[in-house]
Order: sequence, then C-alpha cells, then structure tokens
Amino acid sequence: GNAAFKAGDYKQAVELYSEALKVSTSDATSAVLLCNRSIAHLKDKDATQARADAEQALTLDTENAKAYFRLGDACTELADWLSAFTAYQRSLQRQPGDKQTMEKLCAILKATPPVTGDGDSPLYEIRKSKEKGGRYMVAKCDIPAGTVVLTD
Repeated sequence: GNAAFKAGDYKQAVELYSEALKVSTSDATSAVLLCNRSIAHLKDKDATQARADAEQALTLDTENAKAYFRLGDACTELADWLSAFTAYQRSLQRQPGDKQTMEKLCAILKATPPVTGDGDSPLYEIRKSKEKGGRYMVAKCDIPAGTVVLTD
C-alpha cells in the first residue's frame, strides 16, 4: 500500500491496505493500516470513508496520535469543525508541541469566523468588552495550554 500511495495511486493503496487488514493479527498493526487507508481515502476525495477508518483505528488504539490527526483531517474536509478541532486537540495531547497539529488547530479557528461581528462559530463566540469597540473571544471547547489560537 505504501508504494502505491507514494506513486499517487490512492485507489490501489486503499485496496492493498484493505488486503493487509484481512491478514493483520494485531490491533496495533491494524490501527496503523487503518490510518494509512484513511489518508489514502482522503487523497482519493472520500472524506467520509477516511473518517470511518480513523474512527475504527481509534477503537483499536485510543492513544494513537496519528489516528486522531487523520480524523481531524477527514472532519476538516467534511467541514465538521468541532469534531476536527477536538480530534486535533487529542492528537496534540499525545504529541505535545507538534507544530503541524498546532497549525491545523489555528487554521480551524480562522476558518470558522463568527456569522456576524458578535455571532457564534462552532468553536468560539465573540463578545463585546466594556471598553469602547473592544471585543474578546470565548472558547466553547478546551484549548491546550500554549496553543496559539489567533494570529494577525
């Protein structure tokens, strides 16, 4: 599957990962294969199946940072922002300081602006402060310590 994936033949990669899953004898190996198949599905524009594979990998290995990352990618593609943010958060908890994951978290925050100047997004709401023209953001979910959430 890996060679087909590297060659850009994502359909073939999916098939080969599926065959390998049939003969896999350990949960850890199956979780890796599901993560690999998840990204192959995503590259082949099938975010729904990519999500299903990532979720299945997590049933086999709840501490798999890559599975959470793949789930975040699939949910992002499906515009399920809250699920994507939560998945990336869980990935980051298992790989503290991972730059790519932190960038994904920030990108989601930027991609989910409030509907109006004082409206809500799935992840945060903007509130007016007591200072004239002042506003601040209130998160609707946990944000890992040290995560930069907005940059100019």
